[in-house]
Amino acid sequence: MGIPKMLGASSEDEAREKWLQRVTPFLADLREVVDVEAAGPARFRVDDALILQLGMHDFTLGVDEKPLIETSYFVDPAGAVLALVGWERWGDEWLDLLRSQGTPRPIRINDSPFGPWQILLWVAQNSPHPGRWLVGETPVHAEIGGLGEDLGYSVVSDIFRERVARGEGNP
Repeated sequence: MGIPKMLGASSEDEAREKWLQRVTPFLADLREVVDVEAAGPARFRVDDALILQLGMHDFTLGVDEKPLIETSYFVDPAGAVLALVGWERWGDEWLDLLRSQGTPRPIRINDSPFGPWQILLWVAQNSPHPGRWLVGETPVHAEIGGLGEDLGYSVVSDIFRERVARGEGNP
């Protein structure tokens, strides 16, 4: 199956346009709050600490070559990424703050030998939405990413900006 067909397009140009329509708003949201710099084809450095690798239907966020979470663009990718950036900056204090704003999803281990689950074993189940759910390297990564998706970019970015405005930019 070719890339255009995988993206529901009839040509390479239409596929490129559909992909750009998917990722451009997501990157623009992130750039409103944190530094996002190109680091290669479909690869970005986020907040000087994390690497965001964009795929056709999903993305991976990690440290160097080590993935921490992977999820699709369809729920709230900017919320998930920003939640992980906050955790990298503020640790468990940030996680507690997100937990106070929303209910964590059930986290379970996935023993599937296919796809990202070979490395990212922990799934943040999102029952109202059919699969492909966010997966994380650890239960905490899955929980934080799931909270970020569920709370959404606007809530997570407001909390993030408030911490930075109070002078809590980096630990």
